[in-house]
Amino acid sequence: VLDVLQEDKKTIVRHLNKEIQKRTKRTVTAAFYDVTTYSFESRSVSEYKDFGLSKDHKVNEVQVVLGLVMDENGIPIDYELFAGNTSEFETMVPLIKKIKNTYHLKQLIVVADRGLNCAENLFALKEIGCDFVIAQKFKNSAAEIKAQILDPDNWEEFICKDDGERENLN
Repeated sequence: VLDVLQEDKKTIVRHLNKEIQKRTKRTVTAAFYDVTTYSFESRSVSEYKDFGLSKDHKVNEVQVVLGLVMDENGIPIDYELFAGNTSEFETMVPLIKKIKNTYHLKQLIVVADRGLNCAENLFALKEIGCDFVIAQKFKNSAAEIKAQILDPDNWEEFICKDDGERENLN
């Protein structure tokens, strides 16, 4: 079934997003991104199914990696299937870039957990014009990083308007 759905994915997602837009007047200013793995009771490798780092610690089964982007209301915008041996670090930027281009978004704030927090992803998000809120483990951070985080001069307060433009509060 995954193969059939993947063949028509672009059409299905486009149709669903048009219908969601009609009913909710969706404006996408934030993209909530997460990635997970789905394993199969199989050892048969194919285009997407492959052995990889399983979140369920299933080392003897093939899996696929699924990246999912949701809007501010928790409604999916798009997803991407990746081969089961793909590192989750490599999944976020291509899908966010695709969302930003497909919907012609000037500004997009990406929200993700710390599992996707690496310098390469953060620089890539900035390069494609995205802001981000990505978790970082504070307890294990270096003292100078903790000081930067806690310094109020490093914070910027703003409101994101419906058109995606910022209104500074300072």
